[in-house]
Amino acid sequence: MRARFGSWIGLGCVAMLGCTFALGQNNNNPGNSVCLDLRGASDLIATGNCTAADSECAAGEQCTDNDGDPLNGAMCMAQACAGLGEEIVVDLELGSTATAACGAQAFLRWDTAALQFVSIQLDPDAELNWNLVFANTVIPSLGTIDLAVALGIGLLCNDVNGTFDGGTIARVRFIAIGECETFGLEFRDGVIPTSVSGAMGSIPINGCNGDAMPTPIDLLNINEAAPIWNCPENSVDIADCGFETREVLFDPIIVDDCDGVDVTLDGLCSVEFFAACEIEMDCETGLCVDGYCDAPSVPAGVVLDDYLDGGGLFYPGRTEFRCSFTNSCGQASSCASDIVNLGVDETCDDNNFNLPDSLCLDLRGVDPSNTAGDCPTGQGDCADGAFCVDEDLMPTNGGICVSNACFATDDFVIVDVELGPTSEPACGARLALEWDTNALQFTEIAPWPDDEHDWTMVVENSVDEIAGTIDLTLTLPDGVPCDAANGTVNGGTIVRLAFTPTASSCDTFGVAFRAVGPPSAVFGVAGDLAITGCEGGGLPVETSAPLRLYPTESLWTCPSSSTGPADHSIQTREVFFDPVTLADDCGTLGSVADLCTVEYFPACALDSDCDLGTCVGQLCTIPTQPVGVDLLAYLDGGGDFLPGRTRFDCAVTTECGLLDTCSFEIENDGSNRMELDIALSPAMLGIPDGGTITRCIEFELGPCGGGETVTLSTDVVFSMDPDLSAHGLAILDVPAGNWLCVSAVDPAHSLSSTCPTISVGGLFRASFTGAPDAGDPCHWLVQGDLNRSGFVDIVDYTILSGDYLSAPGPNTACGFGGDFHADFNGDGLVTLADILFVMFNFGEFSAAGCDDVCSPIAANSPGGAVRTSISVRELIEMGLARQAKIADVNRDGVVDSRDIGMFSLRATVGSR
Repeated sequence: MRARFGSWIGLGCVAMLGCTFALGQNNNNPGNSVCLDLRGASDLIATGNCTAADSECAAGEQCTDNDGDPLNGAMCMAQACAGLGEEIVVDLELGSTATAACGAQAFLRWDTAALQFVSIQLDPDAELNWNLVFANTVIPSLGTIDLAVALGIGLLCNDVNGTFDGGTIARVRFIAIGECETFGLEFRDGVIPTSVSGAMGSIPINGCNGDAMPTPIDLLNINEAAPIWNCPENSVDIADCGFETREVLFDPIIVDDCDGVDVTLDGLCSVEFFAACEIEMDCETGLCVDGYCDAPSVPAGVVLDDYLDGGGLFYPGRTEFRCSFTNSCGQASSCASDIVNLGVDETCDDNNFNLPDSLCLDLRGVDPSNTAGDCPTGQGDCADGAFCVDEDLMPTNGGICVSNACFATDDFVIVDVELGPTSEPACGARLALEWDTNALQFTEIAPWPDDEHDWTMVVENSVDEIAGTIDLTLTLPDGVPCDAANGTVNGGTIVRLAFTPTASSCDTFGVAFRAVGPPSAVFGVAGDLAITGCEGGGLPVETSAPLRLYPTESLWTCPSSSTGPADHSIQTREVFFDPVTLADDCGTLGSVADLCTVEYFPACALDSDCDLGTCVGQLCTIPTQPVGVDLLAYLDGGGDFLPGRTRFDCAVTTECGLLDTCSFEIENDGSNRMELDIALSPAMLGIPDGGTITRCIEFELGPCGGGETVTLSTDVVFSMDPDLSAHGLAILDVPAGNWLCVSAVDPAHSLSSTCPTISVGGLFRASFTGAPDAGDPCHWLVQGDLNRSGFVDIVDYTILSGDYLSAPGPNTACGFGGDFHADFNGDGLVTLADILFVMFNFGEFSAAGCDDVCSPIAANSPGGAVRTSISVRELIEMGLARQAKIADVNRDGVVDSRDIGMFSLRATVGSR
């Protein structure tokens, strides 16, 4: 590379942790070198030095040619390490020169993703007298540094002022902020080249290979922590019951380095197996020391390194895992783990087979808690989960053992044919099986599900789903001899059968060996092996009876809970439901009456209403027995329920040990429910289409023929319907009684109307929607009575005229505090439309009460009379002075029909 000024050759070398440049040292350059010396504050490892072009690289460096490829004797590249957040220091070093050096320029860049610039210090060791700074520009966003220094003004570049020994030109400080591997700081390409200047111009830079500048510093490693191993825990235990091996699974062994980067385990781990032994003869090589061979070996057919992927089956002995790794920053970590198999425990209960030469059926559901009992143990005691039976499956002590298994009807029933340990190699088997077709439907056969046998020759595989039989014969492939190498003495699963339950059957034998036809057998070297361990030295008569199948739905017929009011006119509430029943479960679950409780919690208002306990939330806290009521009788289908809560709780434990429950409640809130359809006078044009108004409606309930009455008020929301009448629905909870008559009134606006009630579905109902002139006593609420006199008369006109053109709003909910509210049509304003209600309904009067409904001869009007005129003086005495002044339009001292006409005329003219 040719400089733009002077003639020089530029080449630097990369160095770590100091370039002292003392002649004769390993870390000096023989002349004219410019190097970058990078180190971390914590000095995680010793870094390399600037070295001679043709010499060996120092420790921690690697030699490369101009292209960065490895090459012995070329320029050197060092590798530095730092922790995340630590300080990184880079020195720009000048090597010794053949002629006096008087200045230098350097153009550098750093990795902004890994380093954050802190500061730059010129001539930090005061080794150079270059105090004239032509350029010192740092751009952190670009990660660039431009630096040019020389002798001060007026100083000549000669042997006196220049330097031959070199030194530190500048020191740059950074903070490590991220990234695992980065180039750190390097000389830039594509700009004026880095150079050293002397008395005669540029000094050739050498000490590296050829005439090129140093390649980037590589690598700067920033590590947050030492490598982390996923190392298995030490584990010591006996072999799996019924097997020589012990299954131990763990997460695969891995090591993370530098922000979670997985490192391959090649060459990092060793796995050695030290077999268990009692004498030296048990060891292939070495001695037997403390129960283990002292020389490692490899079990036949086992690839020890495969354990690294997550464990597996471990043979008796000790398997040692030893792993270690040192990252590029010199941080070392290791993983050491031992998996020990103590060997076979002779007392183990394997739940499948525990005697030599046994062939058994192991029945279980998908749910691992549904495990079958052991294979039969002859005259010995049965294992947990099984019971003893004789040849006829009758219970007995010392007979063969059968499991009592339970399965859901939507589950699979799994049956494994298990081979126990044999006295000589077993090389095949013949199976003659049958199943109960009334309870099970055949699904599939899965031969050799555990891959424990090489019995791949299927001589026969016949399934008759009608008869419910299976014939299956398995042997070694043709040409494979039956011997210790090819056969098995350890036993295992020969075949797995899968069935689907077809019915909820109480008692079925499930799957069994057949009593007729070719007998089931195990083949050995010299023919059939003697099958022992079962009743009479033969095969088990049955290994899964009784098989219990239970439905997934509840066995109970359980009613739903219900809450509602008492039936009209009485306190009780009639509720009927399907009788509470329990589906048959082999007839052993008991009667419903024995499995259910019924409790009654009376309704209450005070503690004194309760025989026992207190009144909380209008219910007594302690149940009582109503006089003369058989609570259990309700289970047969319901009946009349007293005010309060009646609670039913039923529970049964099935033959399969499942708890099945039925609980529900019938509640009677003690009140009668009343639903009333109410309409206001027609032409309520003030209510917009789809709009509503709220009015307080007062009701009086009573019996026919006289008696105590009840008065209730409630807010009713009225809305428009197609015939322009404002309709609303009032739903009332009223005390229980014989309410055959109800009166309704809008106390702020209307006359009252009286209706008979009818019973519909246990409710009181009435409809105030008829027309008054049709002779129907049950009519809409006639608007126009403002003073609740029971008449629409001159007083109502007077009150309305005083509120004319006011805006009281359309609503008068219960609790309305105003004296009067003259907005009849519900538009929120008092206008001519409201006066028309008084004019059209003038002289109408309220219904006389329940006698109007109960008796064919009813009173025609309430007490008093319609006032067609009234003096102003009388109105003043009534407290209506302001209204009288307005209502007396002609000022004659009397308010009468002439004033109504004149007032209406003025209102009409004024509206035009």
